[in-house]
Amino acid sequence: MVVIEKGAKLTYDVTHKARLIDTEQYLIQGYDMLFGFISGICAGNYDVTDILVDSTFKICPDAIDGLEAFTKKLQELSETASTNIVLLISASEDEIPESINAVCQKV
Repeated sequence: MVVIEKGAKLTYDVTHKARLIDTEQYLIQGYDMLFGFISGICAGNYDVTDILVDSTFKICPDAIDGLEAFTKKLQELSETASTNIVLLISASEDEIPESINAVCQKV
């Protein structure tokens, strides 16, 4: 399991069994850079079964703009790499495009 976050706030909250990655260390900002980073993780690590992205909108300041295209690309990558990819998004349900709501699990 890989947990991607902006900043090091989860250092003591995530089990040592998961790999914790701070996007600030790699200068990742925006959907394109995040997608490339996640793709690289999948390509370089055949044993990664799950990727969790915490505070997606902090990493991708475009927020809702670009989210639909990003999730579509992630869904394709997830199927190709046999990896579960979860995004934590703070937004009201009516702000999220319907195409994303149809495939997402809400908490």
